[in-house]
Amino acid sequence: MRRKTDTERLSEIINIRCTPSMKRALEEAACLSNLTVREIIRRKLRGIRIPNRDYAVFIAELRALRREAARQGGLIKHLYNVNPVSPEESAAALNKQTDTLFRISLFIERLEKEMERGEKK
Repeated sequence: MRRKTDTERLSEIINIRCTPSMKRALEEAACLSNLTVREIIRRKLRGIRIPNRDYAVFIAELRALRREAARQGGLIKHLYNVNPVSPEESAAALNKQTDTLFRISLFIERLEKEMERGEKK
């Protein structure tokens, strides 16, 4: 992904040598950030932050929370269908659902702030 302020085409080619461990590190960074090795090097040269394991952890946690919210939604629906007169159980299920959705919101906010910081660097 190129910045909008860049007007030059990528036309020059540079061949470099590196150690096997350097190559593995670049490939790992590329894999974790869903970028190519070339883009990793370009971002490093420009001083643009490269998404790292933290983002992968955030995304995994968000996915787990989303699955839990969906599971809880099904349980709440089942609870209302089976026993609609139990306000204590219904309130507990609803509170758990609200807590999970709040945690998802917090993770999303953290991820957005981290991404904003990465774009500014």
